[in-house]
Amino acid sequence: MDWSRVTGGVEERFRVYRTRTGRFALHVARPKGFVHTAGKAGELTGWRKHFASEQQWGETAASAVLEVFETAEELQAALPAELADLVGALATAEPEVEDLDI
Repeated sequence: MDWSRVTGGVEERFRVYRTRTGRFALHVARPKGFVHTAGKAGELTGWRKHFASEQQWGETAASAVLEVFETAEELQAALPAELADLVGALATAEPEVEDLDI
């Protein structure tokens, strides 16, 4: 399952896999971000931010984490509520296997 969200300006991409041994793998990726504030305490917003003489900016590094869980319950505890509901229904079903004619 592949699921994405943006909260507080931060994008997150969640991918859930079932391993060949029946465990669950969760991969969470966050792309690099850009931070821009202006004013002495970073209080300026809108167009005023771009004309302020005191500006601060920077980038946050991209990150990715892979975790493996033994049970679907452990996996659901590590997921956002919206995704946990979706995964709960799929976790109990047998994995879908596609036969390839190669």
